[in-house]
Amino acid sequence: MSLLDKSQQNKNAFLLLKEHNKGFEDEKSKFTSSAVHCCYYSCFQKATYILKVYFEQEYEKINQREGGTHNKQISVFTRQMVNLFSEKINIALVRRALTELRELRHRADYSDGLITETELARAEQHLFNFHSTLKKELSISIVRTETCPYE
Repeated sequence: MSLLDKSQQNKNAFLLLKEHNKGFEDEKSKFTSSAVHCCYYSCFQKATYILKVYFEQEYEKINQREGGTHNKQISVFTRQMVNLFSEKINIALVRRALTELRELRHRADYSDGLITETELARAEQHLFNFHSTLKKELSISIVRTETCPYE
């Protein structure tokens, strides 16, 4: 299974988890943290796929290091997009989506606090911005036409 397929699965999981949350009033019964986790990885996996397939040398340099590479990978990905995007403001949109989702995912996965509905809505907006911007800006064949509203 490719990272692109996993990205799609995480988008779909986000939508399922978000829908699940509508049936619960109790914050502890909602899956907001899991939804944010899926939201981030949907975007991160698509960025990783693009680097791995279309910018192989840059991808290999990043992954020669041991330890966390997410920040470096986000930086290299957005730097590569500078030459491909027609509207430079969209680079900032994609960078912001990845970095803010990474921060939210870190809180969701490692802190004791709960992710709020407001934060979940912000994550959803970043998911939409990331995927729709890539679809609009990139002419390489990474975009699928499946039923998910974020492509």
